[in-house]
Amino acid sequence: MILDSTGNHLDSALKIVVFAGSSYHNEDELKKRIKRKEPPLANKCFKKVHGKLVVEPTLESLVELRANNIYVVAKDSNLEMLSNYPVTGIPEKKGNTFADNIMLFLKKVNLDKNEPVYMVFGDHLFADAVSRLHFLRRADSMYKWDKENIAAITSVALADTFLAFIPYVQRDFIHSSEFSFRGAADWIVNPSNINMNNINHLYNVRKQEESHVIVDSIRKLLKHVGKEAYRAIWDLSFLNLTKHLNKKYLKFGGSNTLWIRYRTKRIPISRIERHGGTLVQKKGEPRPIVHFVPNPYAYCGIDIDYQYELDMFASHYDTIKDKIVQVKEELNNGTSPIGIFSDKKFLLKYYL
Repeated sequence: MILDSTGNHLDSALKIVVFAGSSYHNEDELKKRIKRKEPPLANKCFKKVHGKLVVEPTLESLVELRANNIYVVAKDSNLEMLSNYPVTGIPEKKGNTFADNIMLFLKKVNLDKNEPVYMVFGDHLFADAVSRLHFLRRADSMYKWDKENIAAITSVALADTFLAFIPYVQRDFIHSSEFSFRGAADWIVNPSNINMNNINHLYNVRKQEESHVIVDSIRKLLKHVGKEAYRAIWDLSFLNLTKHLNKKYLKFGGSNTLWIRYRTKRIPISRIERHGGTLVQKKGEPRPIVHFVPNPYAYCGIDIDYQYELDMFASHYDTIKDKIVQVKEELNNGTSPIGIFSDKKFLLKYYL
């Protein structure tokens, strides 16, 4: 359904959508980002790094995995740059939100009930076929086992191996009881089990770290989580607080404090997944399942948001690629630093 019978390539019928358009920001958010000297990078998937468009390595990795049905959502003028790739372009409209772009894709294709969709973000410059296949093999077995109940399976970059790239990319992590992670490029989604009205909310919480977003999160949780609202709000507050503190420490050259790790170690990943399932739950239907799959090929979590990051990656491209080779070798020979932030026994039992 997701992979073919060999387990090494994508199923020929699987539909893949690559989001390579603009991230929508309302005017207030845009003003705040500009004031912080962090304006979002326009057309970031179509900037060039090391002689290629940012989105090209994504398309190359999908072709390597023998993808047969690739759709790309982007500006019409940008889609013209992809004429050398076997993709179907879907022009986005100005001001589209993430959910709007998903709906554009869903209107373009015919999906059967519980048919999976492979969603990919095109700004993850270094995600390759190896990192994607690691995720897809685990997602494939999960989906076959329980496709009627799954809403989404998402790859998350494991903090332990992401540390190798910290000198070149500043990112923060979420710390659960079992492992620490950040968002990555790959999702398997079952549109049959998702309330699309809440997709924008989940995406905005992932992408923005403003006080009004946290307030909006609490409002959403009170409305949708019901009797579990207080626990969900407690968890959300700690996850957001520690993520903010983590970012401040990393900004000034530090790392995670014992306090950050201690407080958030109280929140198991299963509870975070449960809250996610509740937020995308359709009214009157059972809560669907959301799975987080930790990916030790953590370079899959390196994305581009700002111009200075684009410049950094361009300047240190070869060094980062060498680090990727090092991470792969360490994973192959058993010398990887997994266990710094994570429960190694748990990961080995269920994911690695």
